[in-house]
Amino acid sequence: MAMKRCTVTALLSLLLFVTAFSQEQSSIKRFHLELGGGLAVPQGLGEPGLDGGLLFVMEPRYVISRQFKIGLKLETALLMSNFLAEGSQGSRSTSQSGYMLTADYLFPEKKVQPYAGLGIGAHTIYNDGYDPDDPLSIADAEVLAVMIRTGFEFGDNRYRAGMEYHFVGPVSFSDRNNYFSLKLGLLLFTKKRKK
Repeated sequence: MAMKRCTVTALLSLLLFVTAFSQEQSSIKRFHLELGGGLAVPQGLGEPGLDGGLLFVMEPRYVISRQFKIGLKLETALLMSNFLAEGSQGSRSTSQSGYMLTADYLFPEKKVQPYAGLGIGAHTIYNDGYDPDDPLSIADAEVLAVMIRTGFEFGDNRYRAGMEYHFVGPVSFSDRNNYFSLKLGLLLFTKKRKK
């Protein structure tokens, strides 16, 4: 059910960008779309180990002004944690997908334009140990998630690089779901077409 909501939200977001092509010319392009990916580092378990993962993101944004943007971030993260527990080494793989309402402040415009932002929404945590034959086993759970981020836009505001930290609530089968990420994204629809 959570995945259906994410799919519907994504389709509605894409429809917004279809309308963007027909908007009147103005000094600011009001609709942007970021497509990107990067590296993710989950919160460690037990003793420090080698943790890592990948993430993929799509984020449509509405530009309120040259300094403020609001958006809807759709993200999927694939995470792996290696740890030590009771003298033996173990590993855990998890995946998350979610959506967040975001807000960014962009500092005064330059060739490289820094930004800072935050977001709030919901993430679905998928249980890699789910057993369909066990009536008590849980396939997934949706929890509250909060994100803070910073980075910069460059290349005439066509690219975005940044780092984010996600505070993701615990669920019954996974109590540590926070992760840090480094991302690189391509910004679409940021410039007006020349007449």
